[in-house]
Amino acid sequence: MMKNCRSIHWCILSLFLSFPLNFASASEANTAEYLEKYPYVYHLVQKSMWDEALKTNTTYFPPTYTQDNFTHATANPDFLLTIGNHFYQEVKGDWLCLRMSVDSLAATGVQTIFEGTAPVGDKEADFEGTDSELFPHILGGIHPLAVLEAHVVSRNKSGRFLAVSDVISSMTLYHIVSQKELETLTSDNIYSPLSIALEGYIHFSKLDLIMPIANDAYIDREVLYLLQVTFDEDDEDLRWIGDNPDYYRGLDLKMVEKKLEFTRGKDGRWLLPEGLQ
Repeated sequence: MMKNCRSIHWCILSLFLSFPLNFASASEANTAEYLEKYPYVYHLVQKSMWDEALKTNTTYFPPTYTQDNFTHATANPDFLLTIGNHFYQEVKGDWLCLRMSVDSLAATGVQTIFEGTAPVGDKEADFEGTDSELFPHILGGIHPLAVLEAHVVSRNKSGRFLAVSDVISSMTLYHIVSQKELETLTSDNIYSPLSIALEGYIHFSKLDLIMPIANDAYIDREVLYLLQVTFDEDDEDLRWIGDNPDYYRGLDLKMVEKKLEFTRGKDGRWLLPEGLQ
């Protein structure tokens, strides 16, 4: 009986010990896959704070580090402007975006782990499009030696984050339209969807929000296109409400840089057009 009991206990203990190893392996696999897709780690920083770190050659810590116990960062650059406008739009002054890698941070003795979203200080990370995303959390500060490049951040007069030099621009936006709508609602090369008459504007979106919209509002369309347009920063007809850009006039199709066709996956859901994946 004692022999069987010991055997059972050993089996239970073996199973218990095996689970963390499997979970750790899966986490490492997910992180490796994510890093293959997004090899850099980005952090938005107030220029004055980073200039001080460079001047003194010391490690920079963000203002909420003591509360959060890590430095927030982003691997998918499509989220940089969303994060800037969600957390920092009211913070005045010039900003930079630090580009690093897990390896460059490790070379300064700092580990990076990938997790879901987390609050920055007291502000929740309740912005859209992050359900399936991993975010790098830097378990320490950022030393100048860890930074591969500091990119300039552009903002407008109201503090809105518009672009990160050589990385991302909020002025490149996307509009979903079916083949039928594009053909029937275009006159003299000006596309005017029904929303122009109903609401006064055309809905545009950033790339990271396109797929949820396509597979909700447009799931029943037969042929679906994605129009890519880059607007001028001073275009008065493009107005933002939060992270939602709306264009208050008909769209001259000469402004369209790319017209990309969606394809469907085996499950019948739309897939992001090739070239944007």
